[in-house]
Amino acid sequence: MCFLCDIQTARNQLTPLDERPQCLLEEVVNVLTHLFGIFYAIFIFKMFRRYAQKHNLNKMNNVAILCFCLASFTLYFNSTTYHLLNILLPNSICLRYFFQRLDHITIYIMISGCYLCFIFTRTFAKGYFKTGCLAIFIVIALALTGFIFTIFAPPTTRTDVIMYLAMGWSCVLYGPLVFYFCPLSLVFYLFTGGISYAIGTVFVAWDQLFFNHGIWHLIVWFANFQHSLGVLIAIDDEDIKGFKQPWSVMKELFVEYISVSVKNNDSNNHPSIQREE
Repeated sequence: MCFLCDIQTARNQLTPLDERPQCLLEEVVNVLTHLFGIFYAIFIFKMFRRYAQKHNLNKMNNVAILCFCLASFTLYFNSTTYHLLNILLPNSICLRYFFQRLDHITIYIMISGCYLCFIFTRTFAKGYFKTGCLAIFIVIALALTGFIFTIFAPPTTRTDVIMYLAMGWSCVLYGPLVFYFCPLSLVFYLFTGGISYAIGTVFVAWDQLFFNHGIWHLIVWFANFQHSLGVLIAIDDEDIKGFKQPWSVMKELFVEYISVSVKNNDSNNHPSIQREE
């Protein structure tokens, strides 16, 4: 048995995979929805990096981009792996239980990465070092609490959801440290993303609903997308202002990325044309 299972067994709390067993079709949807998320995380990282290079953004903004995109990728990758194991290795209870716990831990990583992104862009990048350090300390402390809770506490969906919401909305307590430096449009996308996550937890807890987990995955991506719009404002609030501009910038980055990818693909397929030019 894995060490997580040993801990739970020793405390007589082992209820492996406490979630409702999902049918094959549900698990396929679970895999596909967050497999899309993996590609989305890679995609926005490339787009944001291209934007940062094009506009000569500082190092703190680049660190913020890395935190947000890496946290997003980690969540989607672990979630996809866990649900894929449910399909391919349904009898490997310990392995699936390990990745279930890991999947739940990465939710705290996702929340932390989102917070760190905005802390770096709104405090450190603006020269407020002490405020940024205090905010980071609070985020790390909350994340570690979530890690410990996930490993040692009984695995129940309701308690997990409560912990996610507690950490996700902890910004209400220390938010003034960061939100003071945020434009209204950025605060809007932060809160709409947070509200989307909160709505999604209803479907996580609604265990008897068919495709409840797949719906949760889609809402997670939608909330992640809203926060992506917030990231664009955070890294360059001088050029990106208002509520609609992040959408147009995201569209421009998407079109530019596709055109560059097509051009590079044509160059690789026809190297002789490139040499003649």
